[in-house]
Amino acid sequence: MRMEKIREALHQIPELGYQEYKTKRYILSHLQQMHCTIHEVGATALLAYFDLQREKTIAIRCEMDGLPIVEQTGVEYISTHPNTMHACGHDAHMAVIVELGYFLSEHPKECVNNVLLVFQAAEESRGGALEICESGYLEKYQVSMMLGAHIWPTLPEGVMYSRGDALLASSSEVDIQVVGKSVHVAQYDQGIDALVASAELIVLLHEAMHSYQDSVFHIGMCQGGSARNIVASRCCLSGTLRSFDESSRACVIEKIEELVRYIDQKYHTVTSLEIQPCHPVLFNSHALFQKIQSVYPLQECIPYYQSEDFGYYTQHCPTLYTLLGYGDAHTLHSPHYLPQIHLLQIMYEYYKVWITNSL
Repeated sequence: MRMEKIREALHQIPELGYQEYKTKRYILSHLQQMHCTIHEVGATALLAYFDLQREKTIAIRCEMDGLPIVEQTGVEYISTHPNTMHACGHDAHMAVIVELGYFLSEHPKECVNNVLLVFQAAEESRGGALEICESGYLEKYQVSMMLGAHIWPTLPEGVMYSRGDALLASSSEVDIQVVGKSVHVAQYDQGIDALVASAELIVLLHEAMHSYQDSVFHIGMCQGGSARNIVASRCCLSGTLRSFDESSRACVIEKIEELVRYIDQKYHTVTSLEIQPCHPVLFNSHALFQKIQSVYPLQECIPYYQSEDFGYYTQHCPTLYTLLGYGDAHTLHSPHYLPQIHLLQIMYEYYKVWITNSL
């Protein structure tokens, strides 16, 4: 089966974001056999435009990058790149999109739309989707909608899910540096303990989040101190903020700022706060969600606090991002994560519905 062989080949050559050179060459070797116009975006991303002389153009996107993980699947086609693995299924997603390219090239009369296939670099890091959005090709080809999908553990296996609203959360990186005054523990009263101040700040932030239903904020790292008998002069906290709407995100940020001021006033610390937005909320089109349900059994799901840079495309055109259930399989980014080939076939057939039906 061609799609299975493509998947196995891609699985063996995982590459990190913006380093997908072998992946790019492999995909090009297939695209060059098809009736399409190929565009290179940045160092490694690719676009393939199938001009079928139709009125509308839809875009279908997949991701190209792997993860810095040592694979433990034990399959014959295991990663040949040390400490790098396709542990998020991007090899599977690419294989599906390449196979769609062959369908478009071999059966153009069955297709009701022009199609732009998007092979996006660096989904796991930053900037991959922005690179595509800023390339101008979505506007050049007047893309009327963008589709994407991800194989998703915990959802019933083999069933496609989505929703016509916020599906995945926005993400922001939060860095807090609490600065005190270092002294020997024998002169504790003369110092300002950055660790104690940080500990209270962490607890206050944790308790405050119970008031926000559409956001999650978590401190995942706390680093401070230099010796067991020295009062810490500084402590660095690193966390993540996930939200389903901008107003909720703004309220959480306001609360973080308020608690930082409170801690500084109480402990006489000097605290810096940096909040770096990463990905916007992934908002699906309600109209597209309803349209596909007329011809495909797409089920409705809850929103998830995971974040995905597909959200950038929602700022350029109507989008529908779907989740393909993988059951009780290994989680995303697990060294054992390996979606089976029948799931790729389901995703492929789902995309074909969009290509061959006037929706």
